[in-house]
Amino acid sequence: MTQTGFALTADELAQFHRDGYIGPFDLYEPEEMEANRRALRPRLINSTTSIYAQDSKISGSTNLASYDRHFDIDFLAEHITRPEIVDRVSSILGPDTLCWRTEFFPKYPGDEGTDWHQADNFSSVNQSKHPQIVWPEDAEFGGTVTVWTAFTEAGVENGCLQFIPGSHKTMNYDESKIMEYDAGKINQVEKGGVRRGLFAGGTSLTAARLIERAEAAFGEGSLPPDALFDGSSVRDIVTVIRRNTARADI
Repeated sequence: MTQTGFALTADELAQFHRDGYIGPFDLYEPEEMEANRRALRPRLINSTTSIYAQDSKISGSTNLASYDRHFDIDFLAEHITRPEIVDRVSSILGPDTLCWRTEFFPKYPGDEGTDWHQADNFSSVNQSKHPQIVWPEDAEFGGTVTVWTAFTEAGVENGCLQFIPGSHKTMNYDESKIMEYDAGKINQVEKGGVRRGLFAGGTSLTAARLIERAEAAFGEGSLPPDALFDGSSVRDIVTVIRRNTARADI
């Protein structure tokens, strides 16, 4: 394979298939990212131009109003098409790569994390039992390639990712079961794994089938109490996947 642009090297591609993740990589300079974040946040708070209704917000499960804001915010549309992202994702999925979903998410001081999970067909999105994407039966890959970008520094103290290398090779979670939010149980099981922080403007790629979680914001760390984490995820698929249109709202 001839490497072009920002494509993964043969060693990086082998590492991704072995571990389920690769990175971090430089995407923006920290000062550039901070300037973009400050300009972006007021527009994100205003969801009147979002393609999903404001009442799609569901506490404890997901926030559909924050999905796919690349349709109405130019910076996010430019972000998902940057060659640093597209070239690396195409190294994994091939040239017929499609951005299926984006999400921007803040994490404020005291916010809990996201518990351990895997995603293959995303049937648990919006408390639905319907698969959102369907791969061909003979496909060797499943789920999506998720591109995580930190708009502010992400460390253990304010909610960085933690995942179990190699766990993307087997699905251990049943996505057809409706998730029930229980504040007393979230992030109560320690599975070990790798914690991977990101500097502001950094990005990493993970397989959606990788078992992962996001840390709660602020434990024993030393970050100031008014600090927050802003980040985005881009979920890429290949065009042979069938999108389930049974749910018109997502």
